[in-house]
Amino acid sequence: MIEEFVLYLRRRGYSEFTIRNYRQTLHQLMLWMEQQGLEDWKQLTRQHLEQYQNYLMFRPSLTNRRATPRVLTVRTRNRIVSELKSFFQFLRKSGYLAQNLASDLELAKVPKRLPKRVLSVCEIQRLLASIPNHPIGIRDRAMIEV
Repeated sequence: MIEEFVLYLRRRGYSEFTIRNYRQTLHQLMLWMEQQGLEDWKQLTRQHLEQYQNYLMFRPSLTNRRATPRVLTVRTRNRIVSELKSFFQFLRKSGYLAQNLASDLELAKVPKRLPKRVLSVCEIQRLLASIPNHPIGIRDRAMIEV
């Protein structure tokens, strides 16, 4: 079913990078299914997908290049869940499954991050000095100052 899904993604114009991510996500789910004794997509239940979602919270990153293992980020886990939703929607539309088991899976809340770099006082002064003194420039200056 994965290769049929890949063909579907290609027909829809998805990039090869995106397709590679989908394929990796689905192969990782298949490995987890084997560990759970599940051999076919039809054996999966919504509870299995919720268990897999919980498993993702503690699974180390496969692309970890650091000495200490790191778990998947919230954004990565949400990307995986979104990919699973698309795949199970495909299985439902193609008639392989009667319902989309992943449709009600919820995405985790993404924490807000502060900018990594802010402008220095000197950079702000140069920016403000570069704004021309005409009506549009005054408008632009007001937006930047806020």
